[in-house]
Parts: sequence; structure tokens; C-alpha cells
Amino acid sequence: MATGTTAVQVIGIAASPFITRLYGPEAFGIFGIFIAILSIMNPVATFTYSTAIVLPKTDTEAGSIVKTASIATLIIAGTCALMLILFKDMLIAAFGLHTISGYVFLIPMVVLFIGAGQIMNQWLIRKAQYKKIALLSILKALVINLSKVGVGLVHATAAVLIVLASFGYMLQALLLYLGISWGAGKDAATNTCNVRAEGGREQEREQEQKQEQEPEPETEHRQEQAPNLRQTARKFRNFPLYRAPQMLLGAFTKGIPLLLLAHFFGPAAAGFFAIANRVLQLPAGIIGKSIGSVFYPKVADASNQQKNVRPYILRATGGMAALALLPLIVVGLFGPVLFEWVFGQGWGSAGHYARWLAILVFFEFILHPSKDAMLVAGMQRSLLVFEGLFFVIKTAMLITGFYLFQADVPALIMFSLAGVAVSVLMLLYAHKNIPASITHAYN
Repeated sequence: MATGTTAVQVIGIAASPFITRLYGPEAFGIFGIFIAILSIMNPVATFTYSTAIVLPKTDTEAGSIVKTASIATLIIAGTCALMLILFKDMLIAAFGLHTISGYVFLIPMVVLFIGAGQIMNQWLIRKAQYKKIALLSILKALVINLSKVGVGLVHATAAVLIVLASFGYMLQALLLYLGISWGAGKDAATNTCNVRAEGGREQEREQEQKQEQEPEPETEHRQEQAPNLRQTARKFRNFPLYRAPQMLLGAFTKGIPLLLLAHFFGPAAAGFFAIANRVLQLPAGIIGKSIGSVFYPKVADASNQQKNVRPYILRATGGMAALALLPLIVVGLFGPVLFEWVFGQGWGSAGHYARWLAILVFFEFILHPSKDAMLVAGMQRSLLVFEGLFFVIKTAMLITGFYLFQADVPALIMFSLAGVAVSVLMLLYAHKNIPASITHAYN
């Protein structure tokens, strides 16, 4: 997982100087607005039921969650399509999406791919197929980044970035599906060979014993092992009730700065924010997701065995802080110079944005273990409350900064410092309220 994470980062970082020189801040600003809309839809693509796939002890119950999450994705994508058909002009005017009006009908299709990708990714995590996830992530990163450079040499526009981003979600879902199918085929072939190797008489006796037990006991067993979808949705209802709004608020909080910058200062300012945020979030997000993919099921497993989970949380938090400290210092000291040198002339303003965003990203980064532990402990309500605080306080400070200073950087400073304050409060709350031995909320 760590190797895959590093490889994906290297690919993204290596391609970025070419991509920024080809497309420019304005194209990145328009592209960033489209991605901001998708990032808002991303957390609720499955009503967050996909997050629960790793929790059940049996694959049968996990499979029932897969079906529930799939239905949720179809509902969300269908609702998006219907809303755009009926109220497209109204929605574009309300949210100031005139620059991407020609691409909004891609959103429902992309939501389908996002939901499918989340479901299959969580299934592979459940099966501890971290190497496979890493390899597929590397392949996707190579295809998309090479495409951006290759097509950009001929036709470098925001439309290219938007279409390739949409294709990237489809490619990710397809690769994950192939990864699961390949694993299932390999397992089936192995089982078949093992059965044949056991040979004649013992196999016949086993089959006769199974036949003797039919039909009623097997039917009852199947009923026990295949939960009703309504029962599954009810059992894991905390995810759509609390986890989904919490993640939706988080996505709004991350997307609003870009939308407001585009509204107040134009697409170029949004482009500076988009590249600064991307550079900081790319490694932080990938590493955080990779660590979380391993940490989350480990905490769930520890809770099943009634182990003390606090050492896991403290080690993960301390390790992530140590990992992120040096990049934070480097960006804080040399951000404008680095961005101008790496991404080309005219991108120095993005470095000024990055200086202050880096502080916020650092604290959000080290929050991952505490959030995952709170999720396993069934503390979705607390997560929702804190995400509401993030949304209200950060957005209020950003808007206040715009009107007080009429300048982008001071507004971002207020936005970042407000987020840091809430992050510290959440870390203290988690340390005090997460029990040493978590009682698994879904056993």
C-alpha cells in the first residue's frame, strides 16, 4: 500500500509541471469548479453505506450492504439527472456555475462511477487486497496524467481536463471491477483444483451428506445468512443519518473556497486555489486514505476482540504528524518560490495560498485516525456536529475576510486558522471521549 501510494504521488508530481504550463490558471479554475461539484457529490454517492462493508463478520452480510449501497447510488444518480433536466438553468444561476454549464450533464454519470468505485474499493479493503488496490491506483494515475499531457499538447482547454476527470472515475470503477473478478476467478479455480485433488470416494460421501440435509435445513440456513435489504439498511442507518451529512458538510467546506474565489475574483484566482489545494491534498489525501484503509479495519477488528484501541490511535496520529511536519515547514517558508519554479511563471500566487492552506491540511491530516476510531465506536453524531462546526466557522471566516479586506490571501488566512482551531478542539474531544476498549457498534 505504501509503495503504491508513493508511486501515485510521484506520477502526479512528475506530470504537474507539464500540465500547469500547458493549461494555465484560468483553465484550472474552470476545471476546479467542476471538481468541486463532484467532491460535494462524492461523499453521498452511496449514502456512505459503502463505508460499512468492512464491518460485518460474514461476507454474506457484507454482500447485503453492497446491494444496499448500489441501490443508494442509483437513487442519487437518478435524482441528479432529474434535477438537471427540470431545473438546470435555475441551479446554474443559484450556484454561479455558468463557466461549466456545458458539462453539468456529465455529473449524474460520474456519480454512478464514483459510487461503484467506492463499493468495490471497500470490498477489496475487506479482503485485505491492499497490493491490488495500489497497483490499480498506479495504472489509473499513469493513464490519466499521460492523457492530460498528451492531449494538452494539441488542445489545452478546461474541457479536456473535465472530460479526462470524468473518464478517470469510469476507469477507476472498471479497474476495480476487473480486480475483484480476477481475484474471484482465481479463488474459484484454486477451489476446483483442490476438490479434484481430494479424489473420488470422499467427495462422493460429502455430496451425499449434503443432499441428505436438504431441503429444509439449507433453506433455513440461507435465510439466516442472507439479511433482508431493509433490515441491512436499518441496522447500518447511522451511516446515511450521520456519516453522510458529516461528509457532505466536509465536502461543502472544501468546495466553497474555490466557488467563492471564482465568484469574487474570477477563474484565475480559483485556478491558484485549485492547484495549491491539489498539490497539498494529493499526497495528504492518498497517504491518509492508504493509512486509513489499513487502520480502519484494524480498529474494527480490535473492537471485535475487545482490545485496547488507544495505542493504535496514538501511534497513527503521531506517525502522521511526523510524516507531515517537514513538508509543512518547507511550503510555509518557500511556497511562492517553489510554485513559480515547479509550475512555471505566473503560479507564484498559488504558493502564497499554499503557505496558509498547508497549516490547515496538516491538522486535517492528523485527524484521520481519530475520525476512523469514532466511526467504529458509533460516534457518527459527534462527527456530524464537528463537521457542522467546520462548515459554519470556516465559511463564515472566509466570507468575513472577503468583505473586510477585499483580498484573497487575508480571507484564506482567516479560513485556515478557523479550521485549525476546530481541528484542535476535535482532537481533544476524541482523546477524551473515545473509550480505551471500543464496543463494536454493529455486532
